[in-house]
Amino acid sequence: MLRIGTLSALNEAVGRDPISSHRQIEARQLVSTFAYLDESGDTGFKRLGSGTSDYFVLTLVLIDDPGPVYAAIEELRDALGMARREEFRFAKTAHPRRERFLDELRRHDISVRALVVHKALLLGKPELRSQEALYATLVRNILLRNGEALSETTLVMDEYIRGRRAQQEFNTSLRRALNLHDDRRRLREIHHRKSQGDALIQATDMISGAIYASRARSNDRYLDLIKPRIHEIWDWDGQEQAIRIDEN
Repeated sequence: MLRIGTLSALNEAVGRDPISSHRQIEARQLVSTFAYLDESGDTGFKRLGSGTSDYFVLTLVLIDDPGPVYAAIEELRDALGMARREEFRFAKTAHPRRERFLDELRRHDISVRALVVHKALLLGKPELRSQEALYATLVRNILLRNGEALSETTLVMDEYIRGRRAQQEFNTSLRRALNLHDDRRRLREIHHRKSQGDALIQATDMISGAIYASRARSNDRYLDLIKPRIHEIWDWDGQEQAIRIDEN
């Protein structure tokens, strides 16, 4: 069944109907110990398509044991002759390295869930025109939509939100949205990390970039490489997601 809880004033809902318009690529059930979150595109609205991106992609990577993925990425970094602190970032990574990275990543037991926003659809929603409010709303929605896969999960996010106080306020709001629907605590810890220091944040960025290239540029060559690990790509149109409760 679907249940909607009371959200904080900061993240006030803009609608109450669950979204059904999404693209289901693969159906997998997974309760994850770790979740990684990163994005592609931006949350601005000035001069869409020229000053700011037409699309914004938020990607959630779920994994129970991140150790083998960390090790594989470091081995690939060495094989490519990259410096230890050199990042894999989709926008700055050459085509052959993108392909090798995504080809390696699909060998691992990860589950990818993504939210895609065509920002032109939100122009009539002034409450989402603030970059901070939009980002908070999108993070909340993708986690609510995938609530059945979260239980005592450690969430690691790219450091989009800066400043300790702002991060703490964001974390509190997110926990209220995710943890107060029933007796199950979905989020155990929330960490904000710079991508340079976390290879799995970099992996999430690479997947976000592949999805963005598919939507914004009709280039599926990268998405096709990681598609076996994609659970869902959800086209979000601005309505609030109800949390999914597993009746079992």
